[in-house]
Formats: sequence, C-alpha cells, structure tokens
Amino acid sequence: MGQFSFCRVSLPGLLLSLASLFVLDGCAGSQPSAGNNTAMSSVTGTSPTVKKQYSVQNAHSHNDYEQPHYFEDAYKAGFGSMEADIYLVDGALLVAHNKKDIDPRRSLASMYLQPLANIVKINKGYPYKNHKAELELLIDLKDPKDSPAYKKAVALIVSYKALADSKKLRITFTGNIPSDSVMAVAKGLFYFDGVPGRTYSEAAQKRIYMLSDNFASYTNWQGEGAIEKEDYQKLRRTVLATHQIGKKIRFWNAPDNQNAWILMEKLAVDYINTDKIDSLAAFLREKN
Repeated sequence: MGQFSFCRVSLPGLLLSLASLFVLDGCAGSQPSAGNNTAMSSVTGTSPTVKKQYSVQNAHSHNDYEQPHYFEDAYKAGFGSMEADIYLVDGALLVAHNKKDIDPRRSLASMYLQPLANIVKINKGYPYKNHKAELELLIDLKDPKDSPAYKKAVALIVSYKALADSKKLRITFTGNIPSDSVMAVAKGLFYFDGVPGRTYSEAAQKRIYMLSDNFASYTNWQGEGAIEKEDYQKLRRTVLATHQIGKKIRFWNAPDNQNAWILMEKLAVDYINTDKIDSLAAFLREKN
C-alpha cells in the first residue's frame, strides 16, 4: 500500500486516476472521475473531449545549453520549457551533457539562474511579460541518485529571492531524481519528472509534475511517412493514461521535424521536444 506505478498501458479501456488506485498486472488504475472535462472515451486512440490548443508554451528546448544563444533564444521564442543538465563539481553546479564536456565557466547560476532572476524582477515576479505565460526550467541531474547535487541546486535557487517568490515559474528535476522520501518533502516551485513504468510513493507522486519517456521505446519511426498504427496506439495509450492521473507528458529521443511535431499534437503530448527552436516556434505560430 502507498505505492503506485505510472505505467505504459497496454490493456484496452484501462484509465488511471489519482482518486482511487488499485493494482492490475503491475499498473495502478481506476475509472476516471466524473466531471473531468479532459477525460478520454477510451485508450484506443480516440480524441479527448476538449481539443488541445498548442502554442510556443508547449515547446521544450532540449539540451538548451548546447544552443549558440542558450536561454536567450528559447526565452525570446516564448517557450514553456528549457533544459539544463548539471554536475556537482568541487561544490559548483556546472552545466554539461557529459563529464568530459565540463567547463568551470559554464555554471547553472551564470547561464540560467542569474539571467532568469533579472528577468523576473523586470516582470514584477513573473518569468514573462505576459503574466499568463509559464516557464519551466527542467534540470537534469547527471550525478548518481541521491548525490548532494539536488539539495545543492535547491539551496542555490532559493538564494535568488526573485526566483523563490516568482509566480508561473517551475523548477522540475529530471534524470537521476532523488528518492521518494526526498521528493515527498519538496515545496514551492520544485517538482519532478517521472517515468512511465516506475513506481512512486503516494507522497512523492504529488510532487511529480510530468512524465517523460524514450520515444524509441515505442517505435522505430524516424519522422518520414506514416507511423505504424500499432506504434501510434502504444504511444497514445501512454499519453491518455498519463493525462488520466493528472500529469503532463513529454517524449525525448523523438524525430525533430514537422511530421514529428504534427504527430505530437495528434497524440496530445504536452511538451514537444526540439533542438530547432526557431523552426518549432515558427511552426507553432503559423499552424496554430
């Protein structure tokens, strides 16, 4: 008791909810609550009752620190999310994808926290001038699970009063996220990115804002032509099940072109992963 699993759903008709949990073939499941306006009629690929409206707020700048103008380009495009991978090195949080790429001049503070704090001050407590717009900084913890990096990052972020008090700003930790007991006591703007198929305590799942999964675990589709119907249904079932438990979803390692972005919209994925900031921004603005 007190544990449940975010599952890659394969049983037709299985819908998940936070309200009532039971175990079925290793997955937590229940009937959707009445009055949920976004409830799906099934998990077989049918559309939600309310069509999702996409904008640049649904865009995620994958490994944003590898962009020529990190932070700046995704921010100017109005993206809802951007990503920074971090290592704890000699007491400093440094941004890099691999340890061999670590550069002491590229810190989380200088690349993201200080610029963001400056902007939040200008916007009177909000990340964007449009106070309805949100911003997520997705921080990928690259050090081993339960390393000091997480607590160091939290302490550093709250040392920026503008960030700690900001509205519409969310810090979501992904990668080697801490143990359930640590996640359960997170507060304020701090949340976590879970994985379908993994089990979390009830207390921890309340701080899990979204789920992310490897697109290649579902299909070999490379963004050309049509995706196989069976692969589409597997992706769709996971999206629907995730939405039924009140979480957002993102797929990484997916093709990064217009065909793939159209598929993500069709699937009702919440965050579209991209390395092509300008192209995705133009696509979302023009199409939607």
